[in-house]
Amino acid sequence: MVGMDDQRALDQLDALIAKGEAVPLRPAGEQWTSGERRVEPRPYAEWRSQSLAFARSILRDGHTYLLELERVTEPTITNDNQDPQADQRESGVGVLQAIREDVANGYLSDFRSLIAAEVFTDFLDMADHLLGAGYHHAAASLAGAVLEDSLRRELTARGVKATGNLESMNQIALDQRVYGPLVFKQVKVWIDIRNDADHGNWDKVEAERVESMVRDLPGFLTRDLGTAG
Repeated sequence: MVGMDDQRALDQLDALIAKGEAVPLRPAGEQWTSGERRVEPRPYAEWRSQSLAFARSILRDGHTYLLELERVTEPTITNDNQDPQADQRESGVGVLQAIREDVANGYLSDFRSLIAAEVFTDFLDMADHLLGAGYHHAAASLAGAVLEDSLRRELTARGVKATGNLESMNQIALDQRVYGPLVFKQVKVWIDIRNDADHGNWDKVEAERVESMVRDLPGFLTRDLGTAG
């Protein structure tokens, strides 16, 4: 099943593919130089820029698809003419179609990781803002929600059933060797902070502990879960 984030990506890719296919050829008397078909440079440049911008938003730096899209759509100079060629347009559309197929089939894990990273970063920034404003109980709850969601995502991605609470998922992560005993103990401390905040045990939720949690969570997500970064 295609999720909402995937569907937005598919819609955007469909639009870019259609736009690429619609980039017009130059007039018959101008479009051939040494036998190469040429396309109108202005709509081509607009399509190429939008395609690369979107690809960079869902793919990590150095991804094969991103490098290939940059390479095949880069206008080449022929006889002092740098107008883009129809073959470059068609090759670029082909790369976009490959990306679309992988998104539709659920193969493009980088895309989901980047979406998750963006969401988690937004919430952790919000938690940091709440903490700075003196609302450390709310910050603890929000940071705890990020912890729970990120851990559930990681276990699910590994094919592990993750329908229990945060305590059980922490134990499963240890058993599945997602991380070791030291990280398990640290997560347990964060769980206690989150639970005290959620259950109204205000006197147990110390601002310094919440600050440490909000500060250290991004490193945990990157280093131990590979979810953000």
